[in-house]
Amino acid sequence: MRYRIAYPPGFEDGSSIPVCLVLHGHGGDEGVLGSEIALPGYLADVVGDGVPPFVLAAADGGPRFWHPRADGDDPLGMLVDEFLPLLAGRGLQTGAGRRIGLLGYSMGGYGALLFAERYPALVAACAVGGPAIWRSYGHARRESASAFDSAADWSRYDVLANGSALAGVPIRVDYGVHDPFAASMPALIAALPAEAHVRSAPGCHDSTFWRSVAPAALTFVGHAFAQVPL
Repeated sequence: MRYRIAYPPGFEDGSSIPVCLVLHGHGGDEGVLGSEIALPGYLADVVGDGVPPFVLAAADGGPRFWHPRADGDDPLGMLVDEFLPLLAGRGLQTGAGRRIGLLGYSMGGYGALLFAERYPALVAACAVGGPAIWRSYGHARRESASAFDSAADWSRYDVLANGSALAGVPIRVDYGVHDPFAASMPALIAALPAEAHVRSAPGCHDSTFWRSVAPAALTFVGHAFAQVPL
């Protein structure tokens, strides 16, 4: 499993600070922490401006959606059972009693919300950009045949049906008004707790838009860590 870790300035391997997992989109990998969205640079900026320091960590979850599959592949389980313990072994704050942040884009936005629904006690905050969410199995099947194995699979991992599990978890959603998933955002808003922060702005489903909201999303996560007992 390939992975990357981005530390803010002044911290290095062995530093004991909180972790925000970054979940990549379809066709992506741990390179989501590369130059396209430039998250490490934005992390340095917001920490320099006074946001409590934390680490960004990304693992290669493979080419399919972030949920368990019929063939045994389980990228979500990999994060919980393998990646978080690996990070704890490097001294980071992902062990018992610690909460993590989540940041995800497109397919990774869906995955971050699913993670938060499945493991709310582990999550300090979840911020997503342009989450890849469909309103029905038929819609998902038409747009991405590999996203779900069956109608039953869709029902099991439909984040719209399980939004109540996010009660008490700080949630931020940013999407561009020209994002093809914008049509699903009213359904997502209805599913999320009333206190969730959902914002639309000019933009599309691309790295240009995600860069535009990255400082605010990272600030949201960092401030949430400051509110969680560590």
